[in-house]
Amino acid sequence: MIQRLGIKTAKAYLQTNFGVIKHDLKALVGACRLIAKRYNVSPSQVFHFMVENEPINELHTHSYNFNSGAGREIKYDFEYEYYRLVIKY
Repeated sequence: MIQRLGIKTAKAYLQTNFGVIKHDLKALVGACRLIAKRYNVSPSQVFHFMVENEPINELHTHSYNFNSGAGREIKYDFEYEYYRLVIKY
């Protein structure tokens, strides 16, 4: 698990675990930071929730290993912020 999320750490994590990076890393990290601030969790938690679908227990993102309503809302918010930042950069 990434302790401190940055572009370099996200890149290294994605390359190690998935090989090819298909997304804009600057927008990915930026969206993680925005969502983390909005929901009062760490950017690393948001990153792992989006990439690995790991639960964020404080936000009750999963129910019976499926995304709960709260989890789906966070994913929608993340998607909006990610694409907004892709256009910006």
